[in-house]
Amino acid sequence: MEITLSEPSWVFEVRNTPLEAREANLDPSENELASVLRPLLEGEDYRAAADILEAEAAQGRSFSAALNYILGQVYMSLEEFDNAESTFLAALQAMPDFARVHQLLGLINMQGRDYAGAREHLSRAIALGLADAQTYGQLAFANQEAHSPWSAINGYQQALLLDPGNRQWRQGLLYALIGARNFAAAQALVDEMLAAEPDNRALWLQSSNIALSDERPLEALTRLEIALKMGESDPDNQVVAAQLHLQHGSKARAVELLLDSIEDNSPYFDVFEESVAWLIYRQQWELSEKLVGSGMDGWNDLSMARRSRLYAHRGAIALARERNEDAADFLMRAIENDPVNGGALMSLAELEAQRGRAIQAGLYYTRAAALEGFEERGLLGHAQLAIDHRDYEQALTLLREAYRLNPARDDLYRNIQALERITLNSD
Repeated sequence: MEITLSEPSWVFEVRNTPLEAREANLDPSENELASVLRPLLEGEDYRAAADILEAEAAQGRSFSAALNYILGQVYMSLEEFDNAESTFLAALQAMPDFARVHQLLGLINMQGRDYAGAREHLSRAIALGLADAQTYGQLAFANQEAHSPWSAINGYQQALLLDPGNRQWRQGLLYALIGARNFAAAQALVDEMLAAEPDNRALWLQSSNIALSDERPLEALTRLEIALKMGESDPDNQVVAAQLHLQHGSKARAVELLLDSIEDNSPYFDVFEESVAWLIYRQQWELSEKLVGSGMDGWNDLSMARRSRLYAHRGAIALARERNEDAADFLMRAIENDPVNGGALMSLAELEAQRGRAIQAGLYYTRAAALEGFEERGLLGHAQLAIDHRDYEQALTLLREAYRLNPARDDLYRNIQALERITLNSD
């Protein structure tokens, strides 16, 4: 079981701060060009700025690291990330320790999902002194996406140390703790976040998911129910809650949640059917009958094989409640919808045997024994029917075939020997 969570959103800042002396300065020969660019950049006319610089480059003019840094930022604003990357790399050729260029290359690499490259540039930016919360957080995210949760934890902690009110870094730390399977710390963090935002449905879902991952199903169920009561229909998580209720909570509540998930083209049929089988196993006849009946009424596009499985469950319920006529009707419908439903064939054979209809029972046992997965059960059921009617020769034939299929069963071998003695003595 897995709680369905909404995807977290990540927003990383790109700060177009003034150039610092320790990073790069424009070449004096570029001052005139800078004066032309300044009003365009202030007016956010990035396309015009890029056109001017591209025209200068086309005439063979080379740019300083500082001017390439400016052009790279212009390309980023235009979302021309390939051009931005090549321009920033040109800046690094002139000035390998340009910290802000390393940071921006890290962001470009993350945008392209090159997390190894992002880690390299962001780590270098921090080593060069750009150790602010944004850079630590960005490096943590790159580590997290590169499947290094423990490194991500350290990065998010550093980011939070510098910017303790940043909700994004707390979110990142939470995901990193979960990725590292440090569930105790993750639960403590999400509880702290819930104390500040008690109506945050996403946090309750995350809290439930942590408890579920940490094998605390009752706590997971409690927290999931809180989330479900907070708002919009959430079929995926309703089904998970139903499964938890079946095993650890209220079976009636499980049925209520499963009934809410019934709709055409539902992806939950298998879970629904397993739940019916579980309720039958637990002898919850009324709940299982309500669930399977509503399922058959609610799903209009069931395949014949799936409809057959539901009819077979209805037959099993009717048998348990000693409604043999209803059971026979449901089981016949199951076979009509799917002639190779082995479970329904076996149940119908057993019912016909109980009703004294040996010929019909034998036919159903034979059909079941021809199906993969039911060979042995069909043969043994048929053999018992033959024994009950003192047809020991047929019983021996059937038992020998079953033993051939499963020679490890010593009990079959002993039964065969016993029957052989009976047939010898009867002669």
